[in-house]
Amino acid sequence: MTYHVTRNGDGRPRIDLRDEPLYCRALAAAPSSREPELGSGRWLVLAFAAWSMPDIQAIQTALDAAKRFGGGLILGLRPFDVPEEFDAWCPGLEGLEETSVWLAFTDGEMRLEHRGALTVDELVNMIEARSVA
Repeated sequence: MTYHVTRNGDGRPRIDLRDEPLYCRALAAAPSSREPELGSGRWLVLAFAAWSMPDIQAIQTALDAAKRFGGGLILGLRPFDVPEEFDAWCPGLEGLEETSVWLAFTDGEMRLEHRGALTVDELVNMIEARSVA
């Protein structure tokens, strides 16, 4: 089970997941709008700065936390370069100077918003407290 953060031919960041469960998904950087699938079911999205080592390390935290729910929520991993990229898929977020942006949605409704580093246990407790999973 591995992941790699790279850049595509356009220079946009991307994440490749290998041998991860189907409920762990790579999301495109800078989409033009929120993906329809984020409007259905329970999602945890980690938006991470592709240039930040602490953010890239947070990917493992997200993967480990998602596995604790055994498919009870879907994990989406979205790289970004600049905070303005959020405007198209999650407008209204402020204070994006601190990266590792954790968002949880239930049927499209945002139930959790957190910025900064978390341990697996902190993340799991936050998700449970907000009844996301």
